[in-house]
Amino acid sequence: MFESASWITSPVDCGRACPLFEAAYKFPQKVQKASLSVSAVGLYISHVNGVRYSFGLFNPGWTNYADRIQYQTYDVTASLQDSAEISILGAGGWATANLLLEGEHFFSDRICVIAELRVTYCDGTEEIFSTDESWQVFRSPVLYSHIYNGETIDHTAEKTFLGNAVRHEIFSRLVPQEGVRIREQDRLPAKQFMISPEGDRIIDFGQNLSGYVEIKVNAPKGSRIRIRHAEVLDQNGNFYTKNLRTAKQAMEYVLGSNGEQILKPYFTTQGFRYIAVDEFPGKVDPACFTSVAVYADMKRTGYFSCGNETINRLYNCILWTHRSNFMEVPTDCPQRDERLGWLGDAQLFCKAAAYSYDVYAFYRKWLHDVASQQLPSGAIRSICPFNNAYDFRFSAAWSDTVTIVPWELYRIYGDKTILEDMFTCMCRWVDYMHSAGSEEFLWLGGNHYGDWLALDGPDPREPLTNKDFIGSAFFAYSARKVVECGRELGRDVSEYEQLAANVRKAFRSRYIVNGLPATDTMTGCILLLQFGLAEEQEKEKIVSHLLELMAKFDNTLCTGLLGTAYILHVLSENGYAKKAYDLLLQKKYPSWLGMLDYGATTIWERFDTIDENGIKDVRNASLNHYVYGTILDWLVEGAVGLRSSFSHPGYRKISWKPLPDARLGHAEFRFETPNGIIECRWQITDTDVQYRICLPNAVTAEVHLPDGQSTVITGGDHTFTSRLPD
Repeated sequence: MFESASWITSPVDCGRACPLFEAAYKFPQKVQKASLSVSAVGLYISHVNGVRYSFGLFNPGWTNYADRIQYQTYDVTASLQDSAEISILGAGGWATANLLLEGEHFFSDRICVIAELRVTYCDGTEEIFSTDESWQVFRSPVLYSHIYNGETIDHTAEKTFLGNAVRHEIFSRLVPQEGVRIREQDRLPAKQFMISPEGDRIIDFGQNLSGYVEIKVNAPKGSRIRIRHAEVLDQNGNFYTKNLRTAKQAMEYVLGSNGEQILKPYFTTQGFRYIAVDEFPGKVDPACFTSVAVYADMKRTGYFSCGNETINRLYNCILWTHRSNFMEVPTDCPQRDERLGWLGDAQLFCKAAAYSYDVYAFYRKWLHDVASQQLPSGAIRSICPFNNAYDFRFSAAWSDTVTIVPWELYRIYGDKTILEDMFTCMCRWVDYMHSAGSEEFLWLGGNHYGDWLALDGPDPREPLTNKDFIGSAFFAYSARKVVECGRELGRDVSEYEQLAANVRKAFRSRYIVNGLPATDTMTGCILLLQFGLAEEQEKEKIVSHLLELMAKFDNTLCTGLLGTAYILHVLSENGYAKKAYDLLLQKKYPSWLGMLDYGATTIWERFDTIDENGIKDVRNASLNHYVYGTILDWLVEGAVGLRSSFSHPGYRKISWKPLPDARLGHAEFRFETPNGIIECRWQITDTDVQYRICLPNAVTAEVHLPDGQSTVITGGDHTFTSRLPD
């Protein structure tokens, strides 16, 4: 593929404008079939004889550009007769944008495209037409395009010839499409129109999301429309954009004709619930505006519901946050000047993501990018694709994505391919941790993020849980994951078995004092229990101490990203299911449900982002941040009680250990697994608890009910009854 094609770019610097590349070809005989392969450094939209060809939106996707760039191939036979007019509109996208650093380019300072048209004639001969200096370049109506800031599109602008294309050297590999299609999904009409105290004309769509606004307008040629996007209004009802930091999130249009027309962006999305209509021809009609959610085209596979409507609202927030941040890479947020593929957030949310959508292909593509930017030392950067502004740390929990996520994907989907793809990368990462610390079997002195944004100390960005403790705990955990993955692949992992044993021994010697963590925090207790670093006889003491520490903070969520992800699992798995429910259901700040009282429709970056005085800290004030949506994996595995067996991945064998609580009334989960649909439900009545589980024929379940009933069942519809829980 692309044997004769060259990367081409505009002969003049287009800045943030979008150049249009064009070529026309005549065919000497009738065409039997034809295909067009296209890629870009940046983004592209391709047309053949006026017909658009695309693999969803935002082609060719976001990858580790320094190593690999995707391309897409389209069957264009139906659009060809005796000639082909090919046009490719290019944009900077992620590749040339200044992601976080003003004036810096992420990968390239030029928009480039490459294309190849393969034509097979009716006599069986083939001809290839490729990008070269014969292609012409024009200025397009897209005068400005930035992935964060928005676009300026002037449909009255003349198509101006800029000259013939010039070749440009790009040394990255071109690889076939691997990622998931990005497309328009949900469409939401305007919910409310208002005038703010400051005079802004504001439309509320009722839901925070990632996407753009489609505008249907009937107005004269030359009319101007300008809108800005925001997630929230301030405490006085004014349009609020400070939490976007430097991102503009603005769209400007100039209408190119009279009459009715539909307007929307080409190469940008925004994170928003509200828009401010700064310019509009005539009176603003909210019916002209539709909010369009844009995200990965993932199949919905999981459905949770319960008898507590507040928890159902929380679940809906998690779903919307998931959708908003699964576009090309798993991003931390979709609105401010960041929107990066943070590894820590992605690995913590992996299971929760898989309990809603089929995310296997999405994560696999991204993990290939993560592995492709692994350093010769084995170190793994904390962001993928790499970004100069933040990506200077090799942090525990973040970099451990390469050991944790492949294992979780394998357990859920039962496909060893992901382990085979990532195993060398896993080993090299664990080898790096082995060499990085100042002591052989401990990772000391690392530059970790720690229990990021914990609220148990004076500065959430400098959490109290000892970072060497966290680094060494994840060293032990990742070493164990390498052993488990290696065994599944039939590899000799005896060296890593010994390493894992040595790391655990060294960790316990240094960081467990009188049966408790040397770092006296909730997250310290949680990691000991979650990662199997405590002995059986120590667990009750550690859990009791965890409860004491929780009480000091009024039983609120003062843990950060790491502790919060595991806290309910640790409580329920050690006999304190009621305490887990207490923590889930309380509304005092900080808490999951406290967000809802302040109007959250997506999960916040911090539980205390907004209070009665408005947004507290604009530096970390994303209102669409999925990491605390990890609560969903406890709702599935804890409350409903469904887990895939450790020894039978892909839900061929499951464990069902429901934890009913009257405050939920009932809970149910329907999950489409690789081995069929599993449905679990419990419901509390006036006299007892009724359970139902429906299994595919090939699936076996070990059932453990709270009253001590245990049995093994196979495919079919099964019901049980037990006494009311205490």
